[in-house]
Amino acid sequence: MDSGNSSASRSSGQTRRDGQEERGRRGGQGGGSGSGGAAAAAAVVSVTNDPGLGMDVDAGLQGPASASADGSEDAEEGLRLAAGDASTMKTHSRAEEDLERAISAATSRRGEKIDSSSRPRTTSPRSVSYRLKKKVLHFTPSWFSVCMGTGVQATLLTLLGLIWGTEQYSPYFARFIRWVSLVFLLGDIAIFLIFTASFVARYILFPQVLSLTVKHPQQSFFLGTYPMALVTIVSNISQLGTNSFDLGIWPTMLAVGLWFVCVVISIMTAAGVIWSVITYQTSHRFHQTTALFLLPVVPPITVAASAAVLAEALTPSYPTLAFTVMTIGYMNLGVGLPLALMILVLYLQRLILFKAPPREVIVSVFLPLGPCGQGGEATLHLGRAALALFPIISNPATSGVPKLTYTVAEAFYGAGLVAALLLWALGMWWAVIGLATFLRQLSKGHLSFNMGWWSFTFPVASLTIVTGRLAQELDSLTLKIVYTVFVLTNFSLWLFVAVPTAKGFFDGSLIVAPCIADLPLDPMEHPIPSSKR
Repeated sequence: MDSGNSSASRSSGQTRRDGQEERGRRGGQGGGSGSGGAAAAAAVVSVTNDPGLGMDVDAGLQGPASASADGSEDAEEGLRLAAGDASTMKTHSRAEEDLERAISAATSRRGEKIDSSSRPRTTSPRSVSYRLKKKVLHFTPSWFSVCMGTGVQATLLTLLGLIWGTEQYSPYFARFIRWVSLVFLLGDIAIFLIFTASFVARYILFPQVLSLTVKHPQQSFFLGTYPMALVTIVSNISQLGTNSFDLGIWPTMLAVGLWFVCVVISIMTAAGVIWSVITYQTSHRFHQTTALFLLPVVPPITVAASAAVLAEALTPSYPTLAFTVMTIGYMNLGVGLPLALMILVLYLQRLILFKAPPREVIVSVFLPLGPCGQGGEATLHLGRAALALFPIISNPATSGVPKLTYTVAEAFYGAGLVAALLLWALGMWWAVIGLATFLRQLSKGHLSFNMGWWSFTFPVASLTIVTGRLAQELDSLTLKIVYTVFVLTNFSLWLFVAVPTAKGFFDGSLIVAPCIADLPLDPMEHPIPSSKR
């Protein structure tokens, strides 16, 4: 009898275990193929935690049971199975929700990117204020290259009027071309003011972004575009206001005030950005070196070139101030030009060892034209300004600097002319290398447009300016024709990059800050972590 009861007990226990396994399999299938393991685990948990099922299992395995299984026991067993299935499905649903919440929390702790559509928003993403604020957040210093390329068109046209608008050719040409230059200057000022407002608002609304910009291995270099953009405005205000339109000395005095601001910002950029590269930016590799390294050190050269324009305009009325401006101009040239030549040596070695830059920054091969052109313009134009200024300065009744005679001025002018010829020739060599490299990459396929394509404008225009200045000083018809061709080419390049830039600015496709896009969370809704500061 005892053996029969034991056999019945084992049979009943086996039947219940089979039912439990069947419920576990059904729970796994109900969760879908992607969550079968989780559903099975939830089913096991539900069986273990169900008091009724637990008692039955214990009774079936350990307690004595009747040897005969009648219909009523089968019915009760069916009810228990159904109740277990319902409890299993409910527990499985709760387990899936808990699992999703746990994964989301763990993902956030790891700092991984989260879909922006799942983030809570305090402002509707479609509102005007939200979109405007987001554009301000992603406004990078590279946009000031637009001001550089636009403002330099006015400089080119003004010099073109001085070359061809003489009595020898057509005196009316200079009167006409000055109005075209004025249009470019006014447009440049408007763009510069809008960009400056966006630039300042970015760091007021998001102060942590300033640290990200300074420490970014590429965006930090574009901080040098701001003083260069302002310098183009300074030079054109003096040239057009005082010389072309004969408005008196007040435009030049206004330009001098802005010029001193440029001096401070240029020195801060040349020293600060390079110091940041040395101190904070650890991701630089020699094979990744590009001509972007020139951007922080070129502003002092452009400041020196504009100093010559201001000194010429100030000499008749304020010779002492003109001498101060000229002296500071030479000092800035001593900072910018040697640094630029050092970087050009590194860049040439990088090209020799590792070949052409990546396609994304291939247009940067034209950046070496900038320091060559601006350096040649600065040395030649400062020497020319010295010819008019030094005879006045050497008069004891004027300033008491008798050693700065006209003979000394001739030495300055001669040295400037030689240096301009050397730098112009070096710039032409870089132009040939850059054009050949760019055309070779272009032949391999389409090149995507980006803000770096503004390297076509200002560097090429800088080499064009020194070409025109040499044509003017040497009275060379050949160089005058070459300068005219360069001006037309540069204007075509400006149109070529201005149209897609305007389109990308208004639709927002070009307003993307790499230092912001690399963050795991959107700064519009989440503060930047302290580790990123």
